[in-house]
Amino acid sequence: MTPASPRSAVFVGRQQIYDRDLNIVAYELLFRSSTDNRASIVDADVATSQLLINAVIEIGLENLVFGRPAFVNFTKNFIIGKCEIPFDPELLVVEVLETVEPDSEVYAALVKLRDNGFTIALDDYIDSDNRDQLLNLADIIKIDLRGYNPAKLADDVRAMKKLPLKLLAEKVETTEEFERCKAMGFDYFQGYFLSRPQIVEGKAIASNQLAILQLLVKLRDPKVVFDDVVDLVKQDVSLSLKLLRYVNSLAHGVRRQIDSVRQAAIRLGLQKICQIVTLIAMSGLADKPRPLLETALVRARMCELVGATNRPESSEICFTVGLFSSLDAFMDQPLKDILKDLPITPEIREALLSHEGPMGRMLSSVMAFERGDWEGTRQAGIDDDAFQKAYLDAVSWTHMESKIAFSGTA
Repeated sequence: MTPASPRSAVFVGRQQIYDRDLNIVAYELLFRSSTDNRASIVDADVATSQLLINAVIEIGLENLVFGRPAFVNFTKNFIIGKCEIPFDPELLVVEVLETVEPDSEVYAALVKLRDNGFTIALDDYIDSDNRDQLLNLADIIKIDLRGYNPAKLADDVRAMKKLPLKLLAEKVETTEEFERCKAMGFDYFQGYFLSRPQIVEGKAIASNQLAILQLLVKLRDPKVVFDDVVDLVKQDVSLSLKLLRYVNSLAHGVRRQIDSVRQAAIRLGLQKICQIVTLIAMSGLADKPRPLLETALVRARMCELVGATNRPESSEICFTVGLFSSLDAFMDQPLKDILKDLPITPEIREALLSHEGPMGRMLSSVMAFERGDWEGTRQAGIDDDAFQKAYLDAVSWTHMESKIAFSGTA
């Protein structure tokens, strides 16, 4: 078994939400990367992934919200299911960020989330908001007092109170604002007057990126064997601990202590394991630029499609070859050193290191396409039109899947 990795600090911002009698009824959880009480977000999806990992697995949701609902900001990719939500619906309020375009895809996804028991809140709602069509789906409207026209606020609140939803006044900063909002009929309150966000610090066990990568590749295999997945998780202490923390946390709603990886895997199933491992992988991508991830996914998908033309039975292996060819950039190590620790066949190793053999020529042709070397693309024996089609398919697929870490597993 891989030895446990050193523990490092992780952080979660937490701000109380109060009712009209100033009882704490919920907490909003906020992404924080240090004790500095502000969010420095480069990639919103990665930030949400890190927040979920830190809150659910590293610190423990039970140590943050004490059984009360957790408000969490979600990006479009989490809402529409491109990134999974590993929470018990009873404990989560899905906050729809003001940056999420309320298109038909988002609307349908919110209907599904609500049908599955999730509470829906519209975050930072203002009088010029373009999300009116989502009002009939929302359980809670968080009205931004700083962004709302004060002259319209009272009338709009009266109109919204006719809908079957709750109103939350956010950015309440004075006693007078609290009393005025209370008189208008607001149900919940959040802001500096009541409490500033607190930083909760925990200790995380650093993940073994190779173990995560091996597991994600294994989970992509349509012939994956349950026992193999369990064995792979058990080989790494940090993965085992994270999985057990998750399955025993309030986020999963488990009522009986689960104390073995096998029991956890049976309880969760392969799909949920994949979701958790993907989140762990995503949470490690904060220092990697998005174009690097997208290039890796386009290359892997192109290898899969080009490989399927000549070797349909090996298309999944071709995806792995394309994916692994970018590992040196992700892990900041020479590729030959990384491959020493991965259980791959000599054929894949040869393809990656020397571009030899059928898969090596396939990889070389895809990389030639990336450079605009049209003569080099013909090494795979595929005509230009088929290559162009594979590229367009790969770009489209990556656009849908680029928020998923490393493997593109949904």
